[in-house]
Amino acid sequence: MLASCSFSEMGKRASESIGTGRVMALAGIEGRWAGPVHPTDPACGPERHGLMTIASDSFAFDPFTSTTVINGTVQRNTLKGTLSRPGQGGRTLSISFEGRAERAAEQGETITGTLASGGCSWQVTLHRA
Repeated sequence: MLASCSFSEMGKRASESIGTGRVMALAGIEGRWAGPVHPTDPACGPERHGLMTIASDSFAFDPFTSTTVINGTVQRNTLKGTLSRPGQGGRTLSISFEGRAERAAEQGETITGTLASGGCSWQVTLHRA
């Protein structure tokens, strides 16, 4: 009886989401996430909108809606990743993200974390997209 309630509820939620582009979570935190990427110092640029896709044990995060994509790992709802690439003068440029997925009663599921590169850092808050 409980199983039938769960399946009928899932079907109802799924039908309400058709055509919205919203991804339903069938297994943990997998799916698409989006939200603000807020600099901790105004010299690090304006607030941006970040996009993340999570698979079973990995993620891809585009924090600035640009060509920067950080790939990383997911272990027990903790996300860590770094993008490194060569810069001018033989320097290596890197940007890293560390975050955690949590369920808060008032906000639902969120991923919060910190993005860091050089002397800049950004606070990240993502919700299911």
